[in-house]
Amino acid sequence: MPIGKHDQETQDIIQVLIACARECRHCAQACQDEEEAAPLDACIRLSQDCGDICALGADLLRRHSIFHARLRDLCAEVCETCADECARHPALEQCRECEEACRRCAEACRSGSGALA
Repeated sequence: MPIGKHDQETQDIIQVLIACARECRHCAQACQDEEEAAPLDACIRLSQDCGDICALGADLLRRHSIFHARLRDLCAEVCETCADECARHPALEQCRECEEACRRCAEACRSGSGALA
C-alpha cells in the first residue's frame, strides 16, 4: 500500500493517536502553568511521554512502518499509565480531558490490532 493510502480503520486510529498526542501536550503545558506545579511533576512527565509516543505511533502507522506493530503495545501501556495519573487530578480540566483521550487511544491501540499489524 503506498504511503498515505489507508483503510478507514487505520485512518481512524491515526486520528485517535493525533488527538491523544495533542491532549497530552496540552495537559503537560497546562500542568506546568499551574501555581502549584510541583505535585504535578509525574503528570507532566507522563503526559509529555505519552504525547511523544502517540505522535510517533501516528507517524509510523501513516508510513506503514514495519515497527508500528511493536510500538502499538507500548503506546497502549503508556496511554493507560498516563490516564491513571491524570485520574489522580480530577479537579484539573486538562487532566480530565487527557485521561479521556488516553483511555480512548489505549482502547484503539488494543482493539485495532488488525489495522496496526
